[in-house]
Amino acid sequence: MSEVTVISEILGKTISDIKAEKRGEEIMFSFTDDSQCIFKHNQYCCEDVHIDDIIGELSDLIGEPLLMAEETSDKDPDRDSGTWTFYKFATVKGYVTFRWLGTSNGYYSESVYWYIKTAEEILQEQEREEYRKKQALEYKNQCFNTRRPLKKQLK
Repeated sequence: MSEVTVISEILGKTISDIKAEKRGEEIMFSFTDDSQCIFKHNQYCCEDVHIDDIIGELSDLIGEPLLMAEETSDKDPDRDSGTWTFYKFATVKGYVTFRWLGTSNGYYSESVYWYIKTAEEILQEQEREEYRKKQALEYKNQCFNTRRPLKKQLK
């Protein structure tokens, strides 16, 4: 195994919600401070990176501060090009390990990456989305209102 990397940015934070599923391509932790931490891989043409297994009960991570948040990865010895990545999390209630498998033709990344969204960034995204929806509705209404009934067009 490679060395263990501590994800210190989320240690001590309390998870309020988790979105993750086996064979999925993303894990999202929502925290009580309204921030989020997302673990994912952007797929391209010649690789597959997904959650291979979830070991433990996700409910053990909710409602208590994170005491452990670690990442480690290693090459898969049974494949020409493959990478196992393990994310291990713990609270006083228990441990959960997310096991990711990445495979490729050898020229593409098999890595998982993670990033944090602050509460402000999430709010800005929501405001942008609301603005886009409003603009689309206004455009749709404008197009609909400028159409003339067929009878008037024939006169």
